[in-house]
Amino acid sequence: MQAPVREDMTNAPARNTIPILAVTQVIAWGTLYYAFAILAADIQRELGWRAETVFGAFSWCLLVGGLVSAPVGMLLDRFGGRFVMGAGSLLCGLGFILLSQARDVATYYIAWTLLGVAIAATLYEAAFATIILETASPAHASSPVVRGIA
Repeated sequence: MQAPVREDMTNAPARNTIPILAVTQVIAWGTLYYAFAILAADIQRELGWRAETVFGAFSWCLLVGGLVSAPVGMLLDRFGGRFVMGAGSLLCGLGFILLSQARDVATYYIAWTLLGVAIAATLYEAAFATIILETASPAHASSPVVRGIA
């Protein structure tokens, strides 16, 4: 029989995980995903590019996020969510700095490539894996079923 999930979450870092992730997920989704729909027209107008170029980079970003999701999952298993999601947040900042300076298509796509990796390291999948790893008992967290769900 497997050990049950800790109900009391007396471990302070584990107890703080969910509220911290709640805030960071709202910020991450707002900046990495939803803001683009609002900013795309201004990006297109300011840089003078076709819509296909502007939106194509965002599609590329999502593809990159999917392609790196398995390696990011392995990093989550090895180093934990605090490290991976923290590194993803730093990569997000770097990607946005590069994006703000992009004046050519190559730089624009490089910035969105970095943001694609950041998406894999910071959004729901990484957050759910972190919750499981931080709040479940060691026996429960190592279950293949739990790992698969995370």
